[in-house]
Formats: sequence, C-alpha cells, structure tokens
Amino acid sequence: ISLFLLTADCLPIIFYDPVKKVLSLAPVGRKGAELNLPVKVVEQMVLKFGCIPSEIVAAIGPAIGPECYEGTDFVGHAASSLRDVKVKVVDSKHCVCHEPGFFSHVGSVKNGTPEKRFATLVSLK
Repeated sequence: ISLFLLTADCLPIIFYDPVKKVLSLAPVGRKGAELNLPVKVVEQMVLKFGCIPSEIVAAIGPAIGPECYEGTDFVGHAASSLRDVKVKVVDSKHCVCHEPGFFSHVGSVKNGTPEKRFATLVSLK
C-alpha cells in the first residue's frame, strides 16, 4: 500500500506502528493544528487497529517554520501534542520557506516566485 500527499507550507506527518504494521499520512496546517489533528490520527489508529501510542512513530516532514509564519507554530504544536500522548516524534527540521529545494506558498507570495508543491510518498511492503 502507498500513501501520497502534496504540501507546500503544511506539515506532512507520517504515522507508523511497526508492531501492527499500520501506516497513516496527514497534512497539518493552521486549522489542523487548532483541531489537534495529529492526536486525532493517533486516536483513530488506536480505535480502529489496536495500536499503542508508545509504539507509533510520527515523522514530521519539511514545513514552514515559526520564524517564517505569523501564527500557529505547526511543527512545535504537532510535536508537543504527539509527545504528550507518548508517540515517538522524528522532525526533519527543514523550513520550506527559506531553505532551497522546497516549495512554500508564503515564500512564493513574499518573493513573487511561481507557486509549487512537493510530494510525500510512503509505502508498506
């Protein structure tokens, strides 16, 4: 099975339980952070597949960093809320707005450059 997601500034978060072999992928932006979407994904993994939060790994992909976005710190909020429920968190620590090779809506608006997206693709064998 493969999961695919296009993002620019939002967090792509890969959730994986290696014990139950459960995989999920979620985009988290301002609204998703406000609604605590990362924890809701974990709750659904527990409810539907019997996952244990401490066995889940959440990999946070490149997203807009707090220094480039006025408002919610998506990365910090997502990481701390996941750690609060005992999920292991791995953060790429890349800011799409000012690091070369990434795409950012905010960066495009600021710099007048064409707007693009990048893909997160994850698969289970």
